[in-house]
Amino acid sequence: MDANKEQASLDNLEKATELGEDSGVDAAQTQSALSALGTARDAGKPKSIVKINAADVKYIMEELDTTKEETEAALHACAGDVTKAVKQLLH
Repeated sequence: MDANKEQASLDNLEKATELGEDSGVDAAQTQSALSALGTARDAGKPKSIVKINAADVKYIMEELDTTKEETEAALHACAGDVTKAVKQLLH
């Protein structure tokens, strides 16, 4: 009787595997959906507060000829570290 149960389990597993192979799931759509979930999850997180010095913004804008938005975004991403922000903007 145990052999019959084992065989039935194997048959069920084989059927499930066959169904999974021909599911017709589009990989691109799956990746897009996962990306959207990640974006939605990140949107719900509170953003860290980074104090940006106006002199740093002005300095970077003048030296690298960047916009205020680009400069502030780089400084936010680098937690206000001017050196890291400049390196990020140069790469």
